[in-house]
Amino acid sequence: MKRLTLLIIFLFSITALAQEKLKVGDKIKVGILTLINDQPLSFYDLEFATDGKVKFMNSENNQSEFLYLSSVKSIQETEGVVYDKQKLDEIEYVKYVAPTPKVKTYSTFKYKDETIELENPSEGKAVVYLVRTGGAGSMVNFRYFEGNKFLGKFSGKGYLRYECEPGEHIFWAASENSYFVKSELDAGKIYVIEVVGAMGVLYAQVTLDVVDRFDAKKYPKHQKRLFPVLSNKDLDRSSSTLPAQSGYEREIENGMEKYKRLNEKGDVKILHANQYFE
Repeated sequence: MKRLTLLIIFLFSITALAQEKLKVGDKIKVGILTLINDQPLSFYDLEFATDGKVKFMNSENNQSEFLYLSSVKSIQETEGVVYDKQKLDEIEYVKYVAPTPKVKTYSTFKYKDETIELENPSEGKAVVYLVRTGGAGSMVNFRYFEGNKFLGKFSGKGYLRYECEPGEHIFWAASENSYFVKSELDAGKIYVIEVVGAMGVLYAQVTLDVVDRFDAKKYPKHQKRLFPVLSNKDLDRSSSTLPAQSGYEREIENGMEKYKRLNEKGDVKILHANQYFE
């Protein structure tokens, strides 16, 4: 009698499990899949995927494969649970919806008769342009950093567009010397830092200048130098991903130590949140 009771409980458990409604994301560790033509196929790591598919590893060749459920007659787990055609047809599908592609928007800036368009930051982000407009040492590569991240390097005129989280950032450039700008950025704003070369002892030094729209005397001069560079897409030195960071560890370590000393003395330029470009 005890054995009969256990058998009934076991059979009931299997039946109940088989009656559970399948959904996308459910997995079966090991089992046998039977096709509509009654061909069996042993599998492991099966998963019910989107758009009416099952993905699995074929036990015979250890290859990743997939099938449409419309071609499957039944799926049996090693424990004996069988999902027949009716159950497979009742699976709760989640149709894949491709993400909406990012739509780029631009802001227009004018200086006298010149007009340029700069790409706006993504939602919740800020953008900083590091723009090298000229000066001494045009053949010398200046290296650009944000804190302990290497952003890139280039010689001559050009610009880097860097999108980041709002808040505090340390932008700096290095050549024979290092020059720092401590920045506080607002989301949705575009900021510009002008990069200028100067004569050094052995080769060119680098200077960073905050482009401040509130400085009525200097701002038009900045615009005069910036517009020819920012309007020329051939001078865009930006990259969608950070360049390789190896090889700059020591320079970054030394640079951040120097920044700490200068900042303690109050000798670091500041780009305030309200000094965005317009």
